[in-house]
Amino acid sequence: MADKSEGGTVAQADFARTLAALKRRGSNVLLVGPETAEGHGALCHRLLGENVASRYRLLVTDSRTRTVQSCHESSVSCSTHETPTTRTIDYATAGAGATGERSGDHAPLEALGTDIAEAITAFDADADGLEPAQLRVCFDSLVSLLERHAAEPVFRLLHMVTARVSHVRGMGHYHVPVTRDHDAVSLLEPLFDGIVEVRTRDGAYDQRWHLQERETTTEWLPV
Repeated sequence: MADKSEGGTVAQADFARTLAALKRRGSNVLLVGPETAEGHGALCHRLLGENVASRYRLLVTDSRTRTVQSCHESSVSCSTHETPTTRTIDYATAGAGATGERSGDHAPLEALGTDIAEAITAFDADADGLEPAQLRVCFDSLVSLLERHAAEPVFRLLHMVTARVSHVRGMGHYHVPVTRDHDAVSLLEPLFDGIVEVRTRDGAYDQRWHLQERETTTEWLPV
């Protein structure tokens, strides 16, 4: 990997240090990449902490259009069974993902934001104060919200969610299965610590990180 650390490709050791810093202080990343649900699933599994039992996991999803079926349904660590350390919020049934014309009604998004904030608060109380990176949040996916609601209220919702995750030093990732240069990515990018591109090549899954704070990009790395 090239040995650059500013405005170019970031060295692997430097990238590892940056990720460690993001874990310590809390972070939110946007996962992008079309037509690679399996790649999204593999990285989702990693970012949720795999099978580490001490994690608190919050899955926010639209059950009708989720990107990562396998992660949410078959993985032990991503189980959607409610436990003291795992919660699923399905906004398809909560109104925020209601079908029909794009909605100007902000109430469903406000209710979704309240549900997310309350779940994080409950986890924090149960843990008697969450440790850095102990909370893992998966939002799968943002596409249905952007299709059914105006951009501004969705942006406000995500601003609140990312701030809440960072406040408890958690790690959140948010699936948007579109290309890196899509308008939705450009709109949401300022809210996130990084953009992670996901791709599938010859049956293998790769990731490429764009780190906002240092304006650096990794090479393609295996998930």
